[in-house]
Amino acid sequence: MELGNYVEAEELLNTLRNLNDYNYLIRAAKWNDYKGNLDDTIRLMEKAMELAEESGSENLMLWSYSNIADYYGHHGDLALSYKYYLKTLELDPQNDYALKGISWIAYSNDDDTALATQIINKLQSRHHIPDYNLILSEYASYQNDEKKALELRESFLKETNKPAYRGMYNTYRIENLLAGTEAQQKSGLELAIIEVENRATPETYDLLGYAYLVNKMPVIALENHKQFVQNKTFEPVAQLHLAQIFKENKLVDVAQPIKNELLEARYELGPVTYKEVEQI
Repeated sequence: MELGNYVEAEELLNTLRNLNDYNYLIRAAKWNDYKGNLDDTIRLMEKAMELAEESGSENLMLWSYSNIADYYGHHGDLALSYKYYLKTLELDPQNDYALKGISWIAYSNDDDTALATQIINKLQSRHHIPDYNLILSEYASYQNDEKKALELRESFLKETNKPAYRGMYNTYRIENLLAGTEAQQKSGLELAIIEVENRATPETYDLLGYAYLVNKMPVIALENHKQFVQNKTFEPVAQLHLAQIFKENKLVDVAQPIKNELLEARYELGPVTYKEVEQI
């Protein structure tokens, strides 16, 4: 799936089919998430979580609680999402994934940017990885501190340009280059082309099409998204880019139904990105 080999992935998954097998269930959940079947994803993860609890394995319970908390959040069940992040922390009080999830709830749902920032600052003090600067940049932007937001984005781009990272942050680099200067936007397009060559998935093609749009090539962006993105991924950001591309090509009537669906995705997108939805 990570390489975009979806036919092969489905065939392999079908050979493993066993609704009483934990490893099958978590892979089937991931597959259904990719297909946009979030209800089925949660049903499969709930079954996997039951098996994890029956096994008594702390590692399996940790993985199950933290991941189902994420899926509940995508589904809009924030009380359940919060509950299972807390259950994760009961087993592992230092769990970064759960703390990051709670930070997002504080920011995107509770409008408590101070708490959200405090959590990320704490995580960053323990593990200085570039991701946290991006999150803090978004929080700063939400608070209208564009100077700080820009500084944090530039810090991320500088750090992740080091050879040691070997392209592992390319997706995030593309997004942030496209939000920068004209020269950075061109670099973002060049990197998006390389990323598709390395890993051709609907998500990488989405970034490529969006890069064409930002670089004032809306017709090429439209051709790209029609062929490689539309009906192939249901991630909200990809849907946002699709709607923006339709609008830029004067296909407002086609963009409107996508916008209507995205208006229900404020929590998942976050309030900063949600403003882009409102502008479609």
